[in-house]
Amino acid sequence: MAEEETNPVNELVELVKGYALQETVEPLKPVGTFIMWGAAGALLMGTGIFLLCLALLRFLQTLDVFDGNFTVFPYLIISVVVFALCGLFGTQITKGI
Repeated sequence: MAEEETNPVNELVELVKGYALQETVEPLKPVGTFIMWGAAGALLMGTGIFLLCLALLRFLQTLDVFDGNFTVFPYLIISVVVFALCGLFGTQITKGI
């Protein structure tokens, strides 16, 4: 018995494993890089937009127009701006679908 006999069941298991790796893992490797860059970009864009909205809020609060009873208006303006940005981004995301 110089050569070891191969078991058909073990051979089938190895064949199925190889096929599963070839058809599932290999095509997803480039997608992982795409998702990584997308997540990093989304994080940076979100941080930047947050800071810009905060800066706009602080600028509006320094204006003399919003003194007295009108101190709530800068918050309302920023809320409208944020909702408009969310709507704009939402339409751009669903545009390709």
